[in-house]
Amino acid sequence: FVPETKPAVELFDKFRHSRRSFALTVDEYGGITGLVTMEDLLECIFGDIPSPSDQVEQYRVEALDDGRYQVEGAIPLDEFNERFASALGTGAELETLGGLVLHAFGELPPEGASITIDGFRFTASRVAGNRIQELLVERPQGGDNPLPGKKDTEAEKPPAPADTGATD
Repeated sequence: FVPETKPAVELFDKFRHSRRSFALTVDEYGGITGLVTMEDLLECIFGDIPSPSDQVEQYRVEALDDGRYQVEGAIPLDEFNERFASALGTGAELETLGGLVLHAFGELPPEGASITIDGFRFTASRVAGNRIQELLVERPQGGDNPLPGKKDTEAEKPPAPADTGATD
């Protein structure tokens, strides 16, 4: 226990000598007011320290030669929507693309099963356990290329019939 008014440098020295990495802070009445860690102190003294939990996870979106994309099912919907200029799943309590497709199917689809949602054609390319791990994605005709700098081969394909809603 340390007083909440203890200077950071003094608390740092106390942590070093006692080989402890955290302490509870108390106010003048002895009530617990918080928890301070060695990382908190180091950031207070030296500035932000990146930790493994601070790293942003990168989700694989790979352009295929035929104009489709291989996409991880765990990609957050907001990231998918940003990259593909779409609005899939907005207003729903779904977090990932795999979750959206699973919800649209109503059950775990077998590998190779396809469904169309708002013009996007999704094919479950890898299903393991109780998750859709990878999807093949075909964009609606005329959609923007989500991978800047990559050749957009879909624009060279003849137009496909328009699909709407979640059918199949």
